[in-house]
Amino acid sequence: MRLTPSQAIIIIITIGIVMFMGSVLLAVISPVEAGIMLIATIAGLFIIWRPEIGFLLMIISLGVESIVIGAPVTIFRMLGILTFGTWLLRELIAKRFSFAKTPQNLCIAGFIFTAILSVLFADAISLSLVRVFTFIQLFFLYLLVVSLVNSERKLNQVVWIWVISATAASLYAIALFMWEELPRAVGGIRDPNDLVLYLLIPIALTAYLFQMEKSNILKVFLGVSFGIFLAVTVVSFSRGGFIAVLFLLGLLFLKSPKKKSLVALILITALFLTPILPFQVWFDRIETIVDLDVAKAGRGDIWEGGVRMFLHNFIFGVGVGNFRFEYRQYGWIGSYEGLFAMVAHNAYVEIAAEQGVFGLLFFLLLIWLTYKDLRKTERFLRIVENYYISNIAQALQIGFLSFLVGIMFLSQQHNKSLWLVVGLAVAIKMIYINKVNQICTGINSVDGNSKE
Repeated sequence: MRLTPSQAIIIIITIGIVMFMGSVLLAVISPVEAGIMLIATIAGLFIIWRPEIGFLLMIISLGVESIVIGAPVTIFRMLGILTFGTWLLRELIAKRFSFAKTPQNLCIAGFIFTAILSVLFADAISLSLVRVFTFIQLFFLYLLVVSLVNSERKLNQVVWIWVISATAASLYAIALFMWEELPRAVGGIRDPNDLVLYLLIPIALTAYLFQMEKSNILKVFLGVSFGIFLAVTVVSFSRGGFIAVLFLLGLLFLKSPKKKSLVALILITALFLTPILPFQVWFDRIETIVDLDVAKAGRGDIWEGGVRMFLHNFIFGVGVGNFRFEYRQYGWIGSYEGLFAMVAHNAYVEIAAEQGVFGLLFFLLLIWLTYKDLRKTERFLRIVENYYISNIAQALQIGFLSFLVGIMFLSQQHNKSLWLVVGLAVAIKMIYINKVNQICTGINSVDGNSKE
């Protein structure tokens, strides 16, 4: 196989780094650990050869990124650093690095700028810097998605790998819940609420793939996956997750192309899950959603404190990442003033309180542009009769809207799934803009030849 100059340079640099690190590690770690490092190095070489592989591995790791408790860096972050660095180096060597020119770029830049500006007004600057660094990493993730998902085939790969890996992550969550007799399913994400939030996009994709798939084997797999996702939702006992999933199922029923198929899938899933899952415990917990006194004593009071924090720091906020540090001055729960709150339990309130009104406006504009692009692309693809990708775009819309409902109860503005969908909305739009441009160029060429 003939190497390009960029591939040759990357491989030479990598071999040098691996040899140096290997000699150092063998002197300080055991042979078993060295073997693990060797496996990781081989995987890294594949990523260096093709950053696209690293990106797909990042999708796979989403549901188990915190599987190693206490690890200083998550699996996703390690893969992301290697993948982005390799991709950027490859693009720079080939002299083809460029941004897709979309309004989302300005929104993300504005959102990050308000985060950086808010650091000047933060009391806990170290907390702010950590969160700013997180947002910059999410911007890099967005760039990877837009650049690497540049064809229908790659989009299809992302969709299926996301569904398959979510199924595996859900099975792991159920196994952990049963074997370790945990009170709630947490899986490899280590948080029950975040686990359900992670499953929203795969649930929507699975429902649409089930309705479109012609292979009976794949149809059975998708039906089982759908049931597993709902089972994890139940044993997570996540109230906010329940509302988001309920909203998602309602949108699926309203928008799905084959409603009978979807209803059958949901009924069969309910038939199998009802005898085996702890629904009574689940209903007892979910009842607190409609108990206004209980709700007010929890998230309601925290939201009120967050709103007061926003109104007192309307322009610049208290500093990104500083909600937990500042809450004592603005909130209370019940009769206990100044009770500590780690997060706002609402992404919109937290962004407003930490980054001020402009941070919130940039975030809301980014959300609107993402939904608009998915909606416009879906309609365009239906017109040109590309129903498969059109349905994928609609599934992403439903999952995205459900996610926006979910983060009304969770401070997850930095959630990777959210930023993946933002990138996919732009990627899908760019794929078909490029296709239309190619078609128009071809038509103009034919017209030019005819005139000659």
